Amino acid sequence: MVARELHRLMRSDIEKHIKESIGQVYDQPMGINEAAAYLNLKPKTVYNKIREIPHKKVGKSLRFTRSELDSYMNNEISYT
Repeated sequence: MVARELHRLMRSDIEKHIKESIGQVYDQPMGINEAAAYLNLKPKTVYNKIREIPHKKVGKSLRFTRSELDSYMNNEISYT
């Protein structure tokens, strides 16, 4: 009985850690080329639609996250 409880707790802790790790990797900022590939667009098209695509400007670079791009593709958010 103790072994089962220990196993359940360890599994829960491991699953939590994996989900957190995946979330961090999933939302790593990407550049224009990666974002274009993710959206199945050409980089020039992303630049042309930049007013509607969620992004952050870091210096002279544009940064995108998958979660925001997913929301954009699902029309859940609009970026102006």
